[in-house]
Amino acid sequence: MGDAVRRNGWKLPIESRIMNDHSMKAETVAAQTRKFAVVLEPEEEGGFTVRVPALPEIVTYGKDEAEALAMAEDAIRLVIEDMTARGEAIPPAPLPRIREVTITLAA
Repeated sequence: MGDAVRRNGWKLPIESRIMNDHSMKAETVAAQTRKFAVVLEPEEEGGFTVRVPALPEIVTYGKDEAEALAMAEDAIRLVIEDMTARGEAIPPAPLPRIREVTITLAA
């Protein structure tokens, strides 16, 4: 991949060019792969509620883990596309460290 463009500190291969509706100038569109942590919370009735810590506006649901992850992927993609269209920076998505803490309650 010869040509590349830098966006938000990422070096990305150039995939295609599109016309920007506002300026009618060609805009570079680059492929970008990002990982986002998702939290699947089991529901009493079954299924999972899904949250994305880096994008707190996302709360979605799936009847099983596969559907929950697919719904999260779609929601992330839509939010990122919307942010990009509004010219907003995509927030960093550091992978959180999740640990368990055990406590003992007094009787």
